[in-house]
Amino acid sequence: MHIAPFDCDPFYAAIEKRDNPALKDKPLIVGGGRRGVVSTACYIARIQGVRSAMPMFKALEACPEAVVIAPNMEKYVGVSREVRALMQALTPLVEPLSIDEAFLDLAGTERLHGMPPALVLARFAQTVEKELGITVSAGLSY
Repeated sequence: MHIAPFDCDPFYAAIEKRDNPALKDKPLIVGGGRRGVVSTACYIARIQGVRSAMPMFKALEACPEAVVIAPNMEKYVGVSREVRALMQALTPLVEPLSIDEAFLDLAGTERLHGMPPALVLARFAQTVEKELGITVSAGLSY
């Protein structure tokens, strides 16, 4: 059995940066207004102490130069469906955990794809980045 935990890197923030290149090198927080909470933050904002579920006022104290964007769930669900379609093309054994996380069962993929599961997974990550413009993290257990 080869199980791969799979996660899209700061999913909402990655999509917003993909769709607005001017945000590329800026700290980005996706979340509610000043009284709301952080849904996610890009790595630049995380380095400055911003975390998911943090009250927005604390996030802005930690990273006052952050760009704040309200969540666009319709857009994120659409990208999630695209990611899932790529997963299903890789293996029919996908166990979704959330909008951007899943476990993939890669048993049999070596025979199907003609390469070891680790290479299948690495190429899959490259495909997601190339086709959807977001990065992913994955592991592999044996």
